Amino acid sequence: MVMLLIMTTLLLSAQQCRQARLAKDPRFDGRFFTGVHTTKIYCRSVCPVHPPLEKNVSYFATAAAAEQAGLRPCLRCRPELAPPGADWRSHQPRLSRAMTLLQSQQVQGVAQLAQACFISERQLRRLFQQHIGVSPLQVLQTERLLQAKQLLTDTQLAITDVAYASGYQSVRRFNDAFVHHYRLAPSRFRKQENHSVNNNLQLRLPYRAPFDYDTLLGFFRARAIDGLEWCEGDRFYKRLSAEQQLCVSPGQGELLVELTGIGPQQLSDVRLRLRRMWDLDADPQVIEAHLQRTPALAAIIARYPGQRVGAYYDGWEALLRAILGQQVTIEAGRKLLSALVLINQQAGGFGLPSPAQLAQLDLTALGMPGSRKQTLLRVAVAAQSWQLDQWPDPAEIAAPLLALKGIGPWTVAYWRLRSGADPDSLPDGDVVLRKAAKQQGLADDSKQLIAAASAWQPWRSYATNLLWLSTLEEK
Repeated sequence: MVMLLIMTTLLLSAQQCRQARLAKDPRFDGRFFTGVHTTKIYCRSVCPVHPPLEKNVSYFATAAAAEQAGLRPCLRCRPELAPPGADWRSHQPRLSRAMTLLQSQQVQGVAQLAQACFISERQLRRLFQQHIGVSPLQVLQTERLLQAKQLLTDTQLAITDVAYASGYQSVRRFNDAFVHHYRLAPSRFRKQENHSVNNNLQLRLPYRAPFDYDTLLGFFRARAIDGLEWCEGDRFYKRLSAEQQLCVSPGQGELLVELTGIGPQQLSDVRLRLRRMWDLDADPQVIEAHLQRTPALAAIIARYPGQRVGAYYDGWEALLRAILGQQVTIEAGRKLLSALVLINQQAGGFGLPSPAQLAQLDLTALGMPGSRKQTLLRVAVAAQSWQLDQWPDPAEIAAPLLALKGIGPWTVAYWRLRSGADPDSLPDGDVVLRKAAKQQGLADDSKQLIAAASAWQPWRSYATNLLWLSTLEEK
């Protein structure tokens, strides 16, 4: 039985899948998987092995669907390193949120997941079955096992640490699941692997090409907080605590992340935050094809192919940056954040203060208007119930945030854009954005900008980013 594959609006037929796998076409990598019945394994479209006969294969939209059919991942092409198959944010936001929560390992069971996505269990199961082909728990199982497979292959973590890093609550459950699905104990799997193992703990985060790494690195370099973030060459460093640090560098079709002092149980969380921060789940082919319908944006895309919308490490950091960045330059906002870190350090904290910590700080040394300080304190009190350091739904927080004195539409729109969860945010009140839109002949004022941006939905965050990028060329 051949499964048809849905890639946003494009329906892939068995013939298209056949042509893609025979050509080893990288454009289709991760968009489908080839199941080989004779070997009981499934592969990426770019698998280097000799292609099997068509009569012996079936095509699956996801790795979870292939594993549900009783197939094991190929050891040569390694399906766990395939780029994301679909960006659900624009047309299935609830499914996108569900996938994020599953990967974060913050929910237990379908009932809790459905509640966190604000839909019924029945609706949730239907979404997964319709678009992914399997149940939420089957997706979770596959995510855990593929993450374990990657850690067993690429690191020297102990089996126990691999189990906890992959979301299992006990080594016994991990061993049972691994043996059941892959017909090999984790210890034996590691012994038979031929891949080199790195002494450092390293994550490999695949993305879909093209990917404009240099421009995104420049974004983070310009906003690096003193003492917490810095760049050296093509590497980005970030301290998470006094003992924990990460380093991001470019790889071939992936980002390489070296971790220091980060425990196994934190790996899933760190992985997910970095994927959002560097916008690794975006599909540039789909986004750019839509935005290129506007000639002015098409010209910018030609100069910046594979652009991504940079986000911050969590929603709370994004909100602090939005408030401190109101009506000031990027450099002035960066200095304010660095000063806030220093104030928190003098009070015994580390890094950016949490909402609870910020509510207790003396902000006199920030040297900004009293009204702005009062806005910060009001937000700090309110945010203690929002859990912005986790994975909140921006749509649920936007209204209460906007209701706070000192918070306007620009702050909310910018926060939504930089939270990494909203691909369709338009901060139409932004001075630089309006200037860029006027220079490109798109709009003369905010009202015209909103009207022009209707053609960019559901990717207005990316259109905004492109227009911001166009202003850099003047300097």
